[in-house]
Amino acid sequence: MFHTVTTVSGHKVSFTELYLIPVIENDITVNYVSAKQIKIDDVLYVTSNDHLIASTITTKIMKTKSGYYASLTMSGVVNGIMSSCYDNVQNHESTHFSSDLLRGFYR
Repeated sequence: MFHTVTTVSGHKVSFTELYLIPVIENDITVNYVSAKQIKIDDVLYVTSNDHLIASTITTKIMKTKSGYYASLTMSGVVNGIMSSCYDNVQNHESTHFSSDLLRGFYR
């Protein structure tokens, strides 16, 4: 199952349901939640003129698609929307810390 979200800024992306996405809470706190948990009116960081800005989710569509896709990025930005580089993990921060060595070898 893929969850496709669109933000008020016009950014649109599809995630598998366990993909982690940083949601802004109380204007300052970032909480990583799975795509299946995000909802309309949640606020995400998106890129605009090379800066990150807050943008509210206006639509969410769930759809079964063929295949499997996991985006692995160095920047953590997919289609202009800030996201985690991880899928199906309990904690973004611990997984990110434990994969530092691998990222170091890549660079």
